[in-house]
Amino acid sequence: MRRTSRGLLAGTTLTIWLGLVAPASADVGPTLHIHRIDRIGIPDEIMNEAIGDVTRIYEQIGVSVKWSEHHDADPVETLHVIIATTDRWHLQPGIMGIALQGSPPVGRTVYAFYDRILEAANSHRLTVGCVLGNAIAHEIGHLLLPGGHTINGLMRDDWDPEQMDRLRAGVLGFSPRQGAQIRARLLELERKQ
Repeated sequence: MRRTSRGLLAGTTLTIWLGLVAPASADVGPTLHIHRIDRIGIPDEIMNEAIGDVTRIYEQIGVSVKWSEHHDADPVETLHVIIATTDRWHLQPGIMGIALQGSPPVGRTVYAFYDRILEAANSHRLTVGCVLGNAIAHEIGHLLLPGGHTINGLMRDDWDPEQMDRLRAGVLGFSPRQGAQIRARLLELERKQ
């Protein structure tokens, strides 16, 4: 009995530390509005996997996600995700996306670079949709969190093989503190609308 209790406590502690607590009800937490712009025509199965991963990552911290492809109906606090290639960008190797900081509308836009994401997926034997979704979630995190990269988790700047293994297992996410900061930021944006 004692051994089972320790295992349950250790598992619960690990689950909380990884930020894998049960998602809050969509009616309770804030909503993240994402306007998706696909400039290269990604196949539906890849895009659907990416959307599912972004949605799962944010639901794990108590944030519901609403996706749109039409800018006209977007609420003021909508974040724009542009999927493009690095053709017109001069970026360091390994960069899979960027978040444009600043005043709206620039401060609400992220780019995910499909050619770099495809390279990373092939290199680490991951699905493209999985890498795309996690890269999008990471870049949106830059718009919603104070500060920059962290030493571990989804907001780490370089995903080494260990991080990629966690990504593959679906456990690369935000810390509980980051989750609270993201919820607070989204609630602030909702109040301003």
